[in-house]
Amino acid sequence: MYTLIIAIATFLSVACKPVEQTDPWPVIPESEKEPLLVQSKATPSDSYSTYETYTVKNLPGFNPSAPPKLDKYGGIESITFDATGFFRVEEIDGRWWIITPLGHPFIAASVGEMVVGGSDRQKRAMTSIFGTLPLWAASEMDWIRSKGFTALGRGSSSTVKDIPSRLPYCVYCDPMYAFSRNLQKNKGYDVPKALPILFDDEYESYISQYIRWLSLYANDPYCIGIFTDNELYWTNDILKIYITRLPAGCKSRKVAQEWLDERKGKINSGVSDITPEDVDAFKAYCLDSYLSITKNVLRMYDPNHMFIGQRFYSWTSELVSPAMLDVAGRYMDIVSINHYTKWTPSQQDFENWSNWSGRPIIVSEFYVKGEDSGLPNNTGIGWIVPTQRDRGLFYENFVISLLKTKKCVGWQWFKYQDNDPEDLTADPSNIDSNKGLVKWNFERYDEMIDLMEEVNLQIYNLIEFYDTQNQ
Repeated sequence: MYTLIIAIATFLSVACKPVEQTDPWPVIPESEKEPLLVQSKATPSDSYSTYETYTVKNLPGFNPSAPPKLDKYGGIESITFDATGFFRVEEIDGRWWIITPLGHPFIAASVGEMVVGGSDRQKRAMTSIFGTLPLWAASEMDWIRSKGFTALGRGSSSTVKDIPSRLPYCVYCDPMYAFSRNLQKNKGYDVPKALPILFDDEYESYISQYIRWLSLYANDPYCIGIFTDNELYWTNDILKIYITRLPAGCKSRKVAQEWLDERKGKINSGVSDITPEDVDAFKAYCLDSYLSITKNVLRMYDPNHMFIGQRFYSWTSELVSPAMLDVAGRYMDIVSINHYTKWTPSQQDFENWSNWSGRPIIVSEFYVKGEDSGLPNNTGIGWIVPTQRDRGLFYENFVISLLKTKKCVGWQWFKYQDNDPEDLTADPSNIDSNKGLVKWNFERYDEMIDLMEEVNLQIYNLIEFYDTQNQ
């Protein structure tokens, strides 16, 4: 009996001993901080190349620590600037910030397209797991918030507007896409579907009706701002298309021809007269018209929220055009850029975009695809990597580089959910590719998401690190 009592006592003393807590932010010796080498490729048929990659654990000079306390919108509670009741932007000591409605500095670490996929299988899976769409939205917003995300990106607003415990979000509308599609369908315009057709008298009246629903969001302080359209056709043949492919009686064709004739100092200038300088100037001229009209109509319905405008994407057009970025900065509160083809964002690119526009930058779309997802990854422009862990490492490296720029006020990971590979009606650029935080059936890519959380919780500490380096 005595032996049994001793054994029980010994067991209880061990079992009840407090567990030593592991420091969640351990100090890592500088000697151990070397860049990770991650393999990536652009298409499934390419060979892998190796890229140096940094995380919060191997970034020289940086040690993770407890994040600051945040206000209900995700801004740093201990720092206060002018509060307007809505989100705005301000450059402070060389760094651009979004300022929350309460006046606190904020970075929008966002998940874009926070919606349930449209296939019957996805809808059944949502019902089976969550019950209803509002319950799905509430549950998944709590989940991504717990992983350090502070906002929802384009394509999420209709899902989240009425959820009590919610995140800041962005609204999206597509007035020029809709107008251009309408002309192509009803008047037979034979032009690329995303071509901005800017000088028809009907545009302003058309979109005045098309985007009037924006008034539903006008007074919501959780709305960060409004995107209009996506990756419009600002390519280098836009002037040629205007003067050769638009119908002869079209006002936009007439305006383009008159613009070119005046620039060349002669009548009936042709394609052979067009120079690269003419193209760049014409794109800026068109962009000015688009942003001016669109913003003026938008303000009729929503005078309160930031205009984030149309998302630029082309490395041979708008992203290398000081003239276009200058125009963008006259109208956009934040210049939005879909960022692909570069593993690590270039500091010089962000300097250029912000200096040319005079505005901060938001990366409105980026992603990377994992081969271990079981999807073939044939569609979409994002990088391909071997594993979900590599996807998370890409995200860490990308975010760290964005914060270093001091010009970037947020980013939007594309997207919440993979498309259902059996849904052949889905967007062709998404149909078979691993872009989501979750699979088509809501199964989570935990290995990637844990690494996302690792850097998301260090956003404000990384900013302090970079900002004090130069003091």
